[in-house]
Amino acid sequence: MSTHFTAWLTTDPNLLDQDGMHIAVLEDEERAGLWGCKGDPEIVSAVLSVPAEDGDHGEAQGEAIDLLAAAGWATVSDWDAVESGYAATVERDGSGTTQIFEGMTGRNISTYDLLDETMTTYGLDKETAHEAIAAFLASLVDDDPALILERTPVRPELLEANPTSVDIDHWLTVSNETADHIREALAAVFEPVA
Repeated sequence: MSTHFTAWLTTDPNLLDQDGMHIAVLEDEERAGLWGCKGDPEIVSAVLSVPAEDGDHGEAQGEAIDLLAAAGWATVSDWDAVESGYAATVERDGSGTTQIFEGMTGRNISTYDLLDETMTTYGLDKETAHEAIAAFLASLVDDDPALILERTPVRPELLEANPTSVDIDHWLTVSNETADHIREALAAVFEPVA
C-alpha cells in the first residue's frame, strides 16, 4: 500500500493559537482515487518565526522547507494555496534513517536533528528533550531490538586502544518510521509551544 504525506502551512491568524505561522505534516489516505487528509496525529508540528499577522508567505515557505528538511522530509511539489494557507506534497528524505545520540549518564549530549526538532517544537531544554526521546526509543526497542539498525561509536578511535571498553558514546541509527513513532509519543505527552 502506498503512502502519501502533505505539509500544511497555516498562515491564517484566525486559525492559530500563537503569533507565528505553523507547519505540520499529516498522512493522507486514498479515497476514490484521490488523496485526502487522514487527520491526526501530526507527524511533524512546529511554530515558525514568521508572524501570521502580515508575515511574508514566501519567507514562511522557506523556513518551513528548512524545518522539514531537518526533520527528514523533502517537499516534492510546489506550495498550493488552500483556505488555511498553503499545502505541499512531502516525502521522507532519501536516507531513510534517523540518528539518535546514546551517551553515558552525566556527559554532554551531542546535538542531532530529532533533538533540535523536539526542543523547538515543545520548548524543552536539551536534557529533557533527549531523555524523552531516549525513553520512548528504549520502550520501542524493548518490543523489537531490531529497530536499532546500527550502533556506531561517536569516537571509534577510542576502541582501537581499548576494544573492550563500554565507556563509549554511540550514534544509534533507526528508520524514519521509528523516528515518527517517537514523534507521535512526544506529541501525546508534550504541548507544542505557542
